[in-house]
Amino acid sequence: ASVDDMRVIRAASGDIQVDGAMDMLTGCMGELETHRAEIVARTEQHVEDRMLREQQDREYQEALELDRKRAEEQRLQEEQEREAKRLEEEKKLAEQQIIAQQEAARLALQEDRRRRSLEMPAPAGEATSRISLRLPAGQRIERKFPSGATLAEVYAWAEVAAYLPEHEGKGLEIPARFVLKTSFPSRDLVEKDQTIETLQLAGTNVLLAEIEDD
Repeated sequence: ASVDDMRVIRAASGDIQVDGAMDMLTGCMGELETHRAEIVARTEQHVEDRMLREQQDREYQEALELDRKRAEEQRLQEEQEREAKRLEEEKKLAEQQIIAQQEAARLALQEDRRRRSLEMPAPAGEATSRISLRLPAGQRIERKFPSGATLAEVYAWAEVAAYLPEHEGKGLEIPARFVLKTSFPSRDLVEKDQTIETLQLAGTNVLLAEIEDD
């Protein structure tokens, strides 16, 4: 047994008188109550100390868990930001590549049309069929063709018109893709193997309409 379980309060020996024994017992009872109160107080203190330690342990574990969650959230946020940045950079790079490709294609088309404009002969004496062409910007140009010329030749002229000497300095802009149309009634001219005479285009006003990319 521990010192709290067993304690010698008083001892008596020899011839003990009744009054003395009663006094001793009364004193023992008081000391016993004091001793019991001390034990109860120490026990309660131990319980309080244990509960405090347990509470502190719980709070510590909760703080650790909160820190872990915050660290995980921060990691996920940083990962998402890195991924978003990577995707944005890839998008910009793809856009730059598309722009570069479009510019390269535009320059190549200009060079091809400039080269073909040098190969286009001037209208011959038998060229009597006048065709007037209205461009998307509202400018008008015209050229005479032989009545037996095909629609394909009209398209070829329209493609290189901006680079012909007679149009130098006019700032003509011919779309990369276009279709020729009659003005009234409006219809697309796509029969490139047909002649101007067959299509009855001599003396008409033809519209050059840009074909928009899908």
